[in-house]
Amino acid sequence: MPGKQLLMTFPVTATSHTLADYRARGGYATLAKALRELQPEDVTKEVTTAGLLGHGGAAFSAGRKWSVVHLNDGQPHYLCANADEGEPGTFKDRWILEHAPHLLLESMLIASGVSVRKALSSAAYPPRAR
Repeated sequence: MPGKQLLMTFPVTATSHTLADYRARGGYATLAKALRELQPEDVTKEVTTAGLLGHGGAAFSAGRKWSVVHLNDGQPHYLCANADEGEPGTFKDRWILEHAPHLLLESMLIASGVSVRKALSSAAYPPRAR
């Protein structure tokens, strides 16, 4: 049974990738809620309950994967978003980076428990996506 589309429901415009447009669509509100009301374990429970799946071949439960990471263990943790689409004809990640980069950033901030050290970008993308 198909689900309801929750993301990418906005009209794509010349400014839809900007911080101002993202915030006008309610962007970063979920991050603010997570920072105000949730502990990292609570975020993992929300992801597990939502049934969010990875996009790898196995469609592994994201919540289950996150549950093995303990952000409060005093060790450094690294989160990587691999958007380098080296396979011909794969442009799903490029679309997100070009039209909704703040969606990716907000998601990574929530997933990482807001412990960001460095962000990298690929030169394969146009300047506005970097």
